[in-house]
Amino acid sequence: MNEYRLLNYNENRSWSDVLMPLVKKLIGPYMLDTASFEDDTQRATDLTVKKVDVAVRLRDYNKYAERYLYDFTLRYSVPSGAVTEYQKISDGNADWFFYGFVEKMVIKIILILLDGGF
Repeated sequence: MNEYRLLNYNENRSWSDVLMPLVKKLIGPYMLDTASFEDDTQRATDLTVKKVDVAVRLRDYNKYAERYLYDFTLRYSVPSGAVTEYQKISDGNADWFFYGFVEKMVIKIILILLDGGF
């Protein structure tokens, strides 16, 4: 892994890690199902958690909203040659996709695609 690629990844990851609690709060209600009658009456189960892999793409509102507010954008390639979100999703590696614009720790515009329907 070259130094540029590692620094760029670490910078992007640090920014998105700060925002993940907001994403979890928004996706959370979609992650729970009410248990079946059988599970409730025989297994003391009232809720079940869906097992899904969620891809998340967050964009800086101040940098990109004016130009790309109505666009759905994924990187197709990067100079470092790293595998991109586009490639990972095209390969079927995510069940759901969460896309949003962020300004001052607030996710302003959200698109959630569920069940690999993209």
